[in-house]
Amino acid sequence: LAVFIPENEFLRHLRGAHGQDDQIVVRDAGGHILISTLGPDSVDITEALSRPMERNPLEFEIDGNSNVVFKAISELNGWQYFVLTTRQSVGAKLHTTRRTLWIILAVAIAIGLIVAYLMAYRRSRPILRLFDLLRGDSPMTPNDQGELEYIKGSVEQLIQRDNELRHTLDAQRPLLQATFLERLLKGMFDSNDEI
Repeated sequence: LAVFIPENEFLRHLRGAHGQDDQIVVRDAGGHILISTLGPDSVDITEALSRPMERNPLEFEIDGNSNVVFKAISELNGWQYFVLTTRQSVGAKLHTTRRTLWIILAVAIAIGLIVAYLMAYRRSRPILRLFDLLRGDSPMTPNDQGELEYIKGSVEQLIQRDNELRHTLDAQRPLLQATFLERLLKGMFDSNDEI
């Protein structure tokens, strides 16, 4: 199956994939240019492509402008693919990408903080309800201490009151027993339900 595409249509698509300032060159394994978006005044760029590239990307100057060449070699057929662009174009693309990443990061952090706040509020709601319940019958105020300290103090007071009541009840037990036996012996109970 073979598909024939006019060269100018193919070049138009290549230019659309890259910036208008970018130039694209495809060379075969022998170094012959197969496809190029270079104009006739790009002799210096063609000479720059002929130089061996010690590093990728290669930086060079043409007419005082800093340019960058990115190179890829196909392992299948040995063809060389070059993209030539200005240093400013690379910097602008990096700046746009960096700004987009910062915006995404800021939005993700904001969403994370909102979710964390909602989850913390949802988890602390029972403690807040307990705090409101305890606040009604205790002279302590939450302004004096933190809410957890206030709840802790209130629970300690409840336990202390319970222990005092148990101690008082234990102290009153012999008196209650004596009063019960006295009323029982004198016949002061009218039914078994009163006993």
